[in-house]
Amino acid sequence: MSSQGPSDPSPFGSPPPGGTPPPPPSGGTPPPPPPGGSSLPPPPGGGAPPPPPSGGFGAPPPSGGYPSAGGYGAPGYAPPAAKPSNGMAIGSLVCGILSFFTCGVLGLVAIVLGVLGLGKAKEQDGNGKGLAIGGIVTGVLGILLGVFLTFAVFLAADSVDNDFDEINSDPPDGVCDEDRFLQDPDC
Repeated sequence: MSSQGPSDPSPFGSPPPGGTPPPPPSGGTPPPPPPGGSSLPPPPGGGAPPPPPSGGFGAPPPSGGYPSAGGYGAPGYAPPAAKPSNGMAIGSLVCGILSFFTCGVLGLVAIVLGVLGLGKAKEQDGNGKGLAIGGIVTGVLGILLGVFLTFAVFLAADSVDNDFDEINSDPPDGVCDEDRFLQDPDC
């Protein structure tokens, strides 16, 4: 008895891995489908995939078919043009917001850019008008906040200085008392 090894192909054995069963011998019946396999007939032409295109990369260019649509929308209508941005109005609003954190230093820059942004908004049919107005308002508020904080700091410093003078005052007779050294460091 001769045994067939794993390298010997069997005429009616299992199909090669990843492939389809071999074609039936001439004049015979096709072999039964493999267990767990599909009951569909094999594709025509032996089931081998077509070779890759020469050149190697990607799919071959399409031939025939429908022409490319060229974009979205109805044919003959262009999409609406984008509005130009108003950089001065944007800069005004940014500087106005930052003026709150810089005690009003950038407030003047925000006001100037806001006024220039309003002029540019008139040329661009109102594009950026709200941003420019917002920049002017935040710039003014930033300056007012800076002025208020400056006065508050000076008033608080003056109050502390007056309290410090009352605590560390010299004795009324003008004589330095060594026992009061910690209360009167001028001795």
